[in-house]
Parts: sequence; C-alpha cells; structure tokens
Amino acid sequence: MLSNLIVRGLDQRLEALVAKWEMRYVRYSDDIFLHKEKNFNHPRLAELAVTLIENSGFFANHHKTRYHPKGIPRVTLG
Repeated sequence: MLSNLIVRGLDQRLEALVAKWEMRYVRYSDDIFLHKEKNFNHPRLAELAVTLIENSGFFANHHKTRYHPKGIPRVTLG
C-alpha cells in the first residue's frame, strides 16, 4: 500500500524505540499501538514516540492517545 511506503521510515524508528523498552509496535493505517504483556504506562515513552511521529512530518492526535490497562476492553480502531 502507498501508506506503508510513506510511513516506512517512521515504522523503523518506532520499532527501534519500542525494542529498547521491550515492547511491540503495530500500525494499522494511521493508528499506532505500542504494547507490552504486563501493565505499563511511562510518560517518557509517550514523549519519545510523539517526538518521532512529529519529526517524521506527521501529527499525533492527543485526543486518541491513551493508556489501557491489561484486561480492560478497548476500541482500537475508529
């Protein structure tokens, strides 16, 4: 897909970032998910991810940015 080519560099930078935090990164279109098997909420990780996103020429929608504790139902797309 064209979107995958456009975002390829950002994908690589975010994958490198989350690897340092022993996490996983998934992107579906313009939705980005950082996740870990155990509960994890670290403001510094969010700051670093937003910086990478914005330095890549994209906008982070802070209204859609949230932490979801493990085991709590959530809507991940939309």
